[in-house]
Amino acid sequence: MKIMLLLAILLTLVGVGCAAEGEEEVGAPVLPPRPLLEVSLPANSLDYTAAIEAKLAAMARDTAATKIIFSELLTVPAETEIHYEPTYRDAAYDLAALFGLEDRAIEALSTGTDAAILLTLGSDFDFNELRLYPAGQVPVITPEELTELGYDSGTVVYVDLTARRSTLFMEGEIIKTWPVCIGKPETPTPPGVYSIIRLKADPIWSWEGRRYASDDPENGLGARWIGISLPTYGMHGTNEPDSIGGALSHGCVRSSNEDVIEFFDYLEMGDTIIWAKDGTTIE
Repeated sequence: MKIMLLLAILLTLVGVGCAAEGEEEVGAPVLPPRPLLEVSLPANSLDYTAAIEAKLAAMARDTAATKIIFSELLTVPAETEIHYEPTYRDAAYDLAALFGLEDRAIEALSTGTDAAILLTLGSDFDFNELRLYPAGQVPVITPEELTELGYDSGTVVYVDLTARRSTLFMEGEIIKTWPVCIGKPETPTPPGVYSIIRLKADPIWSWEGRRYASDDPENGLGARWIGISLPTYGMHGTNEPDSIGGALSHGCVRSSNEDVIEFFDYLEMGDTIIWAKDGTTIE
C-alpha cells in the first residue's frame, strides 16, 4: 500500500470570470466524477514536493483534476509514466506537457487507485528541473558534482567508463546522455582529462596499412571522429552498433552514429573530454 505523504490539497480553478446580471455565464465544462490526480514520488523526493505542488498549481486553469494526492513509491520505476482514465485524456496530456512528457502519457482503463490520473515519477525524472532528463537518461555525473571538479564552464563531454555512458554539458547544463562502448580489457580506455584537437565529419579510417573511405561499411570510425590530446585516441561513431554498451574497442570511446552526429555539432576545438573510472576517478 502506498504511504500518503501529504493530505489532499485543493487547487482553485483559475479563469472563472464574473458574468453581468442577466448574461449567461460561459463557464468551465462539467467535470466527470472523481477529479483526482495522484502523484507518486520516490521516498527521497520529499524536499521537492512543494516545488511540484507549486508547478501543478499552475495547471489549475487547464486540468480537470481539482485535488492532488501525493503518495510514496516503494520501488522507483525506470521511466516516468502517466496513466489516465479515458475521460481525462486532455487533462493527462496537459500534465504530460507540463513535465516534458508529451510522448510518454500512457492510457489505462483502470489505474488500480482512486485517482482518475496517476503520475508516476521514475528515475528518469530530474527533480531539480522538474522535467525528464534529456532523452530520459540520468546524467553520469550531476552538474553540482561537475562544478566541484572545476568543469562547470564551457563544453564538457564526461564519460563514465564503468557505467559506459556519456553526458554532454554546456556551461554546466545537461544537453544529452547516451551509451558508449569503451576499450576492451587488453586495450583499456585511459582515464583522464583531455582537450579536443580534431573534429572530422565522415572520416577516412587508416588501420593496419589499409585506408577505408568514409562510405565504406568497414570503416570503424563511423560517421564522426573527435580526436583528443592523447595521441591516437578519441571518440567516434561505429560500424558495429551492437558493440555499444560493451568493452570491445581498441581504447577509443565509440558512440552510435546517430548519437555521435547529434552531439558532434555542439563541439569545438579545445573543448574538454573527461574519461572517468568508476564515475568520478580521473587519473
